[in-house]
Amino acid sequence: EGKEPALTLVGEQLDDTILRNIPKENRLPLYEKLVQFLSTVQEREKFSARGALTIVMGTFLLSAGAGLIVVTPFFLIDNVGQALNVSNLCGILLLFVVGYTRALERTFLSKIMMGFASSCIGILISAITVILGG
Repeated sequence: EGKEPALTLVGEQLDDTILRNIPKENRLPLYEKLVQFLSTVQEREKFSARGALTIVMGTFLLSAGAGLIVVTPFFLIDNVGQALNVSNLCGILLLFVVGYTRALERTFLSKIMMGFASSCIGILISAITVILGG
């Protein structure tokens, strides 16, 4: 029968867990049910190298873009204090947009609330930064 190697493997992996408290003769039917269930599970789709590269590049571009949005005021505004305020505002607005888009499948009010909650995190961080002199 083709289940013996699978039962052995499952037993090796699970015998050192909390299941060791179950008598061995009672564990075997449990392992058999587990092997039977796992045999019906579909194999996960493999991730292509192109898909992984797309995710990595997308993450890089989003991170670089977010950083650029927050740093740009310091290059455009001569007054450092004013540049800091504009940078903080840009960061808070960026967090609102991120929170809003995270609530993709929700109602408009839920999207606004999620955006506001994300912005509150930015406001808190900005306040701490300003208080500490940054």
